[in-house]
Amino acid sequence: EKGTPFPLPELAEHNILRIAQEAAANAAKHASARNLEVELSYEADGTRVRIADDGCGFELRPTADLASGDHFGIQIMHERAQRIGARLKIRSQPGAGTEVILFLPRVAAQRQTA
Repeated sequence: EKGTPFPLPELAEHNILRIAQEAAANAAKHASARNLEVELSYEADGTRVRIADDGCGFELRPTADLASGDHFGIQIMHERAQRIGARLKIRSQPGAGTEVILFLPRVAAQRQTA
């Protein structure tokens, strides 16, 4: 954990948790990862969650193709991020592990409490 924690709306907390759980489950189930890093950062302009593994990685497909096959969980992560106004970035390539970064701008979080 980095930065000074500040409260987030319940909807945001729930979806951030579920996205992190899905990323960790994917690393365990599909990637044969030996190590998993989870980092939560409270920044001046928002909240960032980074989940990285050293697994086998995969070739990224366009978001429109994610509903098929083993990538359905990634589509769900994108939908959850969109629901709370967050940006989700996934970096992966075969043999190089995967990194999932979620950023929830403070402004988007504040809209959920209004």
